[in-house]
Amino acid sequence: MLSQLAKDAVRLLWKIIKSNYDHTSDQSLHVTVAQLTADLKHLSEVNANLEDENKSIMCHLDVVEEIIAELQNKIQENKPTASKTSLNNHIVLKSMLQHLFCQLCGIDCDGKKNHVAALATIKPLENGDLFELLSDSKQIWHPNWLGNVDDDVNAKFIKEVTECAFNNEKNQRELMQLKSIPDTSFTIPIILECAKTYF
Repeated sequence: MLSQLAKDAVRLLWKIIKSNYDHTSDQSLHVTVAQLTADLKHLSEVNANLEDENKSIMCHLDVVEEIIAELQNKIQENKPTASKTSLNNHIVLKSMLQHLFCQLCGIDCDGKKNHVAALATIKPLENGDLFELLSDSKQIWHPNWLGNVDDDVNAKFIKEVTECAFNNEKNQRELMQLKSIPDTSFTIPIILECAKTYF
């Protein structure tokens, strides 16, 4: 099977032969035909080699495409799922939780740049109570920052933070039709998990 290039070369050479026929001798014509035949044979070999190389390239391309598909599948399998909660996936929620942690511990967090340092000054109550009750019935929580997140006082504090965050957002959505927390983050389990992570 000749490539288009080989066919065009044969046509061109044939035109040259025709135009030179009147001016050349029979011997010269035989030499030209022999040269053309050799060139045609060479072009056919080159074309066959190109076809073989093309087949080889296509095989390699198929292998590369299979490898890419496998890698894409592995990437999809290793992506974090909704069950794995990371604070970095819920940035707006993290900011709200920082504010609630401070608010529930009686810290004015608007002027504080370092919430963690301010929260670290809050110590557990000596009597073991979860919070102190002020005269205006406001509760000031005293979690144990050095304790485990699942310790009784800390678990109740985390639960209070979670409920406050959820209820505040729910009320805001119902009353003002405004969403501060994205829908993907607005579930009790995610808020609870983020609060535990922030603790």
